[in-house]
Amino acid sequence: MSSRLASSLLKRARERQSPPARSPRYQPLIKATRAEAPASSRPTLLYSTKLQRHVHLLSTPELTMGALALYHPDLFELQEQRAMHPIPTSHPLDGFLEAGGISLSPLLGTLHAAERIGCLELHAVGTIDLTGGARIHVPLPYSSDLVLFMQDSEGPYCIVWSIKQSTGDHGRPWPGDLRAITDKSANKRTQFRDRLEEAYYQSAHIPLKRIAASQIEERLAANLISLAKSSGQETVPIDMEGELLRRLVDVLDSQITPLQVCEQFAKEKGIDASLCHSTYRRMIWQRQLSVDLFDSVTIDEPKRSQTVDPLQAYAEFFRRGGC
Repeated sequence: MSSRLASSLLKRARERQSPPARSPRYQPLIKATRAEAPASSRPTLLYSTKLQRHVHLLSTPELTMGALALYHPDLFELQEQRAMHPIPTSHPLDGFLEAGGISLSPLLGTLHAAERIGCLELHAVGTIDLTGGARIHVPLPYSSDLVLFMQDSEGPYCIVWSIKQSTGDHGRPWPGDLRAITDKSANKRTQFRDRLEEAYYQSAHIPLKRIAASQIEERLAANLISLAKSSGQETVPIDMEGELLRRLVDVLDSQITPLQVCEQFAKEKGIDASLCHSTYRRMIWQRQLSVDLFDSVTIDEPKRSQTVDPLQAYAEFFRRGGC
């Protein structure tokens, strides 16, 4: 890596991730901007009302999985593009009130992980220009796709999602990496990267789950993304929410559409119908209104009650153990 790029990466790691702040002040190592995201990526910003900030996602598969993660009520923090530092750092939960009194193992660093798997020579390095013309080689940080901070009956825990489009894509260069076409070592570097990430988090007893966005049913994925994007819109006054929710629940599994309910409710209350529309979507997103997310959630069609909870269907992704 060139001196300019290496210096920029190290500066970002130092300023944003040493250590990373908790949301809403969290800043990823790589932001979803054209200046920082890979040239052939599809960066997207997804606002989360839970985190009170935009989540920076670098691909469509990350967008899909990010929406699923944010939909889970047990998630209390999400850190995308979290740096994997070469040297030892504290456990991701260190400093969180939720983890008070828990003994947490530190992350021993990517240099330790690379040595452990016998591939220290493959660790990324960059050249830094010093004053006076001297140049030094320094180890560079890597980053993880998504680190989820969860809370269950046993307490808080972290899991890491390594995300690809298809299950067979893990261990292979990203299709958008044009260098992989001519660089015979690309597969070797990618396989090393995958092994390195797993070994890095193992030192702190954090499971790494290799997940493919194609494992998520297409309609469900589209619904979650759409609901997540609209979750921050203005809604009806809080004192009206309970009544609107009851009316929406009452028409599930009937031929009456949520649109009809919302239009009638807005007329009775003398409010803009668009507020009812956004409240309908937010109630689904916040799991107050249980509709079938494997079917259309458009407001102008009758809705079926939920029969399969998506979080139960994909519960393995959120469990403490590995996939």
